[in-house]
Amino acid sequence: MTIPLPIGVVGVFDKTPERTIITYNIDKKPWAYFADFSFDIQKPSILNNIYKAKVVNNQVQGATFLDAGLDRDLFVSGVGYSLGEYLLVQITSDDHDGKTYKATTKITLKTPSLIFIPNEKNEIAYSQKLTIEKKKELKTAENEFLSRLKTVGGRLIIRTQANKECIYNLLTEFEEVVKLYQKIKYDFSHQTQIGLLKRGENKEELFIKDYLPSLDTLIANDEEIVSVAKRLGVKNIIKEKGELITITEYLESLKEIASKEIQINDKGVNIRFNYTEACTFIDVNAARFIYGKNREEGVLKTNLLSVGEIARQLCLRNIGGAVLIDFISMKNPDYNSRLIEELKKQCESDRINVKVYAEPTKLGMVELVRERKSRRTICEWVEQCPYCKEGEFFTKEYALLNLIAELKEKLLVADLQNQVSELVVNVPENLYNILSPEIKEYITRDTTLKVTFNLDSKLPFNPNSPFTYQFVV
Repeated sequence: MTIPLPIGVVGVFDKTPERTIITYNIDKKPWAYFADFSFDIQKPSILNNIYKAKVVNNQVQGATFLDAGLDRDLFVSGVGYSLGEYLLVQITSDDHDGKTYKATTKITLKTPSLIFIPNEKNEIAYSQKLTIEKKKELKTAENEFLSRLKTVGGRLIIRTQANKECIYNLLTEFEEVVKLYQKIKYDFSHQTQIGLLKRGENKEELFIKDYLPSLDTLIANDEEIVSVAKRLGVKNIIKEKGELITITEYLESLKEIASKEIQINDKGVNIRFNYTEACTFIDVNAARFIYGKNREEGVLKTNLLSVGEIARQLCLRNIGGAVLIDFISMKNPDYNSRLIEELKKQCESDRINVKVYAEPTKLGMVELVRERKSRRTICEWVEQCPYCKEGEFFTKEYALLNLIAELKEKLLVADLQNQVSELVVNVPENLYNILSPEIKEYITRDTTLKVTFNLDSKLPFNPNSPFTYQFVV
């Protein structure tokens, strides 16, 4: 990263007209990456989109399939719906690992300070992290919230961010949520066809609602996000100019996330990831010589060393569902208890709910479940092999980012050489076909050189080395 990070919880928000890259860091290490590219031709995530959908199959055990006008049906848990019935649904898990979209009839609308769940018992719940003083203040205004709640019916959860807000701002925020839900209901009843009613949050909105309020420090080059951070009470805001995170740095982070093995230190300690449809296996390994004279204490130290990195990688990779961790085996039950308690403590930094089970399995593995909301981070950039159905390879969009990053660097160097008049770039067919005029203009914007792109049908597709080139002198 081009800027030094302070200790604590730090967000880096880097926005240009072409892309937004955001990283959420704890003590100088990234725990989450968000990236949106205007030149990226991938389909946008549909997570948390709200649809009017039609029941097309109510005979499946334990589930009902719906047509929402997407490329494939989605399903909701439960039966009892009639064929042809229209339902208001929200997508809770997008298309990942070859599975279909999962939805729910339990709509949830979020703001930085509030969560509203319509059609539930009228009640107000409070975050456990609210201060005692704030809870007392909110209790005095509970009737005002309830009176508004009764107009639509539902459950209101007041989030931790409410610590920084006055009652008036919270009531105003809730009124806006109520109006949004009333519009969704109106659109549902008046729209004759199935389809989208409300689009879910993009990466910026997700960051603002779920990450920005909890930051100790925001480093940003965008005036709009700075003003939002001030309103949300972020203590330290550092306004920068220019590029904060290069595409090259983002690509390097993707390579780390894609790697099946992470080195913890230079003494042989590493963790390995194996993904299946049912669960994720994490294996902790170490060279024996590092244990020292007391093996049990050495193993405990090695296992504890890996715990923080495991918790971070779960977030960074956005691993969801069941996770089995095969730590180096220890015979001392007290040491196993210490290990599990440390894992629970480290997982408290996760923005998504993680449940760590108190006892190892009979095979000595530690179990946890991390709520699955969307695909693993790297799944946005890799494709499954259409032949073996097991191998994975980086997508042409990933190759496009590589091409943009590498060409920017080469053009900068070439532009300093007076003898060079042109740069000829040869790209394979499947990459050449997505080089739109906008992408070409973005690549060549900062150079005076002529750049020619040629289709090379003989050039193999390699996402990590997506082109060949020659300078014309």
